Amino acid sequence: MNKDTKAMRVRLAAVIVVFALTLTLARVSLGAGAAVHTIMAYEAVGMVTDKQLQALLQENLSSLVIGAVLPDGGYASDSLYGEMSHWPPFHSAYFDHVESQCGRASAGRSAWRSERCQKLIAHMMGMIAHGVADESYDLLMDARSQYLDAVDSDSPLIARDLLVDKYALVDYGYALELFPTAVSPLEDLLQVFRDMGHNLTREELMNGQQTMIAAAALERLVTNVYSDIQDSAIYPWLRNNYRDQPGGVRFTAGALANLWTFYWKRLQGRHAPAMPTLFPGPGYALERSTRDPWGRIHFLSDRPLDKDSLIAHKAVAIGRNTIVLVADNAIVITDAHTGKEIQGELFYEEEGYMVSFTPWSWSSTSSTVYRVTARARLKDRWQQQVFPGGRSWLISVRGQGE
Repeated sequence: MNKDTKAMRVRLAAVIVVFALTLTLARVSLGAGAAVHTIMAYEAVGMVTDKQLQALLQENLSSLVIGAVLPDGGYASDSLYGEMSHWPPFHSAYFDHVESQCGRASAGRSAWRSERCQKLIAHMMGMIAHGVADESYDLLMDARSQYLDAVDSDSPLIARDLLVDKYALVDYGYALELFPTAVSPLEDLLQVFRDMGHNLTREELMNGQQTMIAAAALERLVTNVYSDIQDSAIYPWLRNNYRDQPGGVRFTAGALANLWTFYWKRLQGRHAPAMPTLFPGPGYALERSTRDPWGRIHFLSDRPLDKDSLIAHKAVAIGRNTIVLVADNAIVITDAHTGKEIQGELFYEEEGYMVSFTPWSWSSTSSTVYRVTARARLKDRWQQQVFPGGRSWLISVRGQGE
């Protein structure tokens, strides 16, 4: 065998290895990628206004980071913990466990000041952040990339979730300080799932964690300034907007800071005024389009909502003998000038944080200003009023419609 043949085989072997690794990365990149999740969480720490909470997260950043990536490890290892850990039933169960182990964060002699509890709280905040970040990214950033960066390919090698991670690693200097190095509190997590009625094994959680650590290493291995040239050409809108536009890093980080503040205040036994993140917010306008994802109003709550209080119907008599059920939701959209309600579909996951509204038609109004109203009857998962006196926001609308 001559030297050229050997060199060719070495190169071929390297290509096969990289291909296999990329397939693995594509499998664990669900929603926003792992690197983007950690960067969102890191940016959110800087936006937290409660100095005590901010210091806790800064001092236990490694626990926050491993918590922020752990949920997707369940998908990669075919464990049910993956899907479960994305949603509020798990978040509230984890919160209850932390409170039972560490006490109220407002108590001067509480165990929450111990090293174990500080790390446990940071890890919980990371895991809670993951599902919320996915809702924000998926519905605002990823969906719009699908609309504007139309790529006719199902290849996992160019999956958006993989490439956005690679974009982020280039832009944030490989985010080496955010490489997952901590060990998750496995026994605590197993107890949380037992409290929920699920007997997971330690191996399931360990496999998920190790998969995400390996994925973090492999993503950095296949990312460089040269691959970025090709990667950037595949999803140009996503490449240019994932950091600063709605659903991206900064937008989602702000929502996570509000989310953590709610859970932190709750851990202190205090009520936190609701701080939802609304799209479109200041500086943005709703697109008058039934196809554009930015043609939908999105209300990202800082706490899980009670669906029964959010979506309801009331009986309305039509004539003498006909009664129909019409929507009577706790979040309504009206024309700010006429007060007429805008008809459309209100969407909310069975358990989640994001509420989305899609108008059925743009032909019924030419208004450029809508009013979003959250009624006082809207409650959170713990049956507390979210806005005791109700609250409303004005949003801009642009475009000619479709």
